[in-house]
Amino acid sequence: MDKKDKINEIIGSLSPITKVFLILESIKNSKFKYIEIIDTSNDKSIMFIKLNLDDEAMIDFVDTFFDNGFKIRQISSMEFDLLQTEDIMTFNI
Repeated sequence: MDKKDKINEIIGSLSPITKVFLILESIKNSKFKYIEIIDTSNDKSIMFIKLNLDDEAMIDFVDTFFDNGFKIRQISSMEFDLLQTEDIMTFNI
């Protein structure tokens, strides 16, 4: 059995409510972009950001970091979720 068959078997065994939840969760998460801000002086991560800005606002936001000499790297939602820290700030702008 290949990977696709295994996935289809697992999905087929889920309840309809679980399937709807997974689809809605996937749609919600697809609207976010995850980035890492890297200090170029020592190549260390200084910040991880989860964004749901439109493309034009995203460019303006990221340009601010570029203009100040930082590197930006796109990361996966899994990398973001694995981050363990007590220093979390949340802004709704």
